[in-house]
Amino acid sequence: MKPEELKKTLDSIAREPAHPGYYLFGDEDYIKRRIIAAIRHVTVPPDFADFNFDEFWGGELRDGKPFFDALLAVPMMVGQRLVLLREAEKAPKKVLESLVDFHVPKGNVLIVESVPARKDNAFHKGMVKLLVGYECAVANDREMVAWVISMAANRELDFDRDTAMHLVERAGINLDAIAAELDKLSLVSADGRPGIREIDNLTVHSRSANIFKFSDSFASRDFAKTLKAAQRLFGFGESGTVLLAFLKRELFTLLRLKTDPDAASNIRAPKWKLKHYAKWAEGWDIKQIRTAIIALAEADLGIKTGRLSERQALIEGIARAKF
Repeated sequence: MKPEELKKTLDSIAREPAHPGYYLFGDEDYIKRRIIAAIRHVTVPPDFADFNFDEFWGGELRDGKPFFDALLAVPMMVGQRLVLLREAEKAPKKVLESLVDFHVPKGNVLIVESVPARKDNAFHKGMVKLLVGYECAVANDREMVAWVISMAANRELDFDRDTAMHLVERAGINLDAIAAELDKLSLVSADGRPGIREIDNLTVHSRSANIFKFSDSFASRDFAKTLKAAQRLFGFGESGTVLLAFLKRELFTLLRLKTDPDAASNIRAPKWKLKHYAKWAEGWDIKQIRTAIIALAEADLGIKTGRLSERQALIEGIARAKF
């Protein structure tokens, strides 16, 4: 979704919410939050929100009865009520199958939020038919640059394409992370036109940028830089278990690239990042990746059993991955 598409979506919602509701799919929480806030604003007056708004999480549903009861409830003192299902992909299969065939009564608005593993599964297809669907994702490098320039303009910052791309490369491909960096740049930029050096100086102290650097340096086998970034992340209060999970994700991405010729088309990353991954994958063989995955799993177990501290576990896992 492009910035201008989000604006059109919000304008459409403001005029009149759609019945029976909306299906928000994709991995950009920033876009989802904007749309959900707009739907809630036009559907449920704040004074009556306690009576007319229900929120459910897919992973917490059992038989689905409270969820479907909420969808059948009558609005109280207002004309509409809102039901939100978050992380629908984690709900029991039986609940999802029932929802596809469910008739939401007039007066109720349903929002289903999901990060579907595939767009060809029955639930995703059913939701696209039942509800107004919006893909909440950034499709390519061009869209990401447009988002950065648009979000910067909202903060009275002037970004050109090269500066926007540099910020993405430093802060990551997540709009929430980009927004946090732009907020900081808006405070320190004297003329409203931050340059490359200004971005570099600021993001060196950024948690999101250091996670980016931590993962990328490991994938590229620059283990000294990985350890340096890890020290910064421990200073941010990050846990060793989470850091190990980031590294395992990188290894599984590299493994897919090494074993599946079509893997690149299914990996969520901009084109410039995919080029990096292709180059990094050349530096690993299958045996090294397998050894590293085992090493990180054992390091994680060392933390959970109390055998290793979080720092010791991370250092040991990275050291074993090196060889």
